[in-house]
Amino acid sequence: MDNHVLVVDDDPQYRQLISDMLDGEVSQLGTAADAGEALRYLEDKDPSIILLDLELPDRDGISLSQDLVRDDRAIIFVSGHNTLDERLRAWQAGAADFIAKPFAMAEFLARLNHCSQFLASKQQLSEKEARSRAMAFASMKEASQYGFITQFLKNLMACQSEEQLAALFFAAADFFQFKASLCFHHQGLRCHGPGGQPVSPIEANIYSLLIHQGRLYPFGSRLMVNDQHLSFLVKDMPTDAVEAGKLRDVVAVLVEGMEAKWRDLHRQDTMRGLVDTLQGSMGDLANTIRQYDQRLEGLITNLNNEIRMSFHLLELNEQQEAFFTNLIDQGADTLRATEGDLRELEVRLKAMLETAQATMVLESQGPAAPVVEDDDVELF
Repeated sequence: MDNHVLVVDDDPQYRQLISDMLDGEVSQLGTAADAGEALRYLEDKDPSIILLDLELPDRDGISLSQDLVRDDRAIIFVSGHNTLDERLRAWQAGAADFIAKPFAMAEFLARLNHCSQFLASKQQLSEKEARSRAMAFASMKEASQYGFITQFLKNLMACQSEEQLAALFFAAADFFQFKASLCFHHQGLRCHGPGGQPVSPIEANIYSLLIHQGRLYPFGSRLMVNDQHLSFLVKDMPTDAVEAGKLRDVVAVLVEGMEAKWRDLHRQDTMRGLVDTLQGSMGDLANTIRQYDQRLEGLITNLNNEIRMSFHLLELNEQQEAFFTNLIDQGADTLRATEGDLRELEVRLKAMLETAQATMVLESQGPAAPVVEDDDVELF
């Protein structure tokens, strides 16, 4: 048996007898004549099995056992009183076994060996339980992280500005317990620290140097994570390779989701600008058509009057007058048809503008962006 055994008995003959029985059977053996000596022995030694007499001169064995009992230790009571009450007291005190005096050597060693096996099995079960708890905790943690990522991507849909994207990112950094800063770099650098804090000039300079160095750029305990229009700097990468790998997987999802949403916001801003430009152009077109209409009608009226008044000066006959009058009317009708085409174009453009405006309204609708608070001040 690979066990460290302590024998606590006030009878020197029994202590010697048990010592002789266990000689060569255990890895280490100690003895104590009373409770005080036993406690002093335990100050710097750690036996796995304690053979404890129920009746000691300075303290009751049951009482002493309360100071000795431990999950990874077995206490075997030894007593000359082999009664039911004694056994019940021993069991209630947490004893692993009860051996009555006198005992045969074979039975004693068998009981001790059984107790050693019991301890080993208990230890294995404890280790297995600990591993199971660790696995369960890891599974729950991963499930929690998966749930957060799902909610994070959902919340991205509600963001309507770079500031809201930044707030959502720092909430993710808090959840996954890493320190970071964030920088948007389309048409200039716009860097954000947690809680709306600015980044230092040197940190902004690091962004300008590293945003084109690939998706992941590690340096020291830091990691620059880049996409086409935004980057973030993780400042405290785990030293453990497994944990660092998990965090890299997380930040890859974060940056891809945020990049996609930033592109969507940029597209919306571009469309909004186009709609505003089109709306202004529509107003200009309508005014131009109205002015054209007014000038055209005036021109046709004046031209018609001038020609009709000049017929008698030209000495035209009725047939010639009718010919010129019809020619003028046909020209006026052609010009009016052109005006009608312009108005039809105005109507179609107006319908396109209304469709674009309705699309912008639909895209801007959605759940309110989450409010994220961060009072911590992070230093680079």
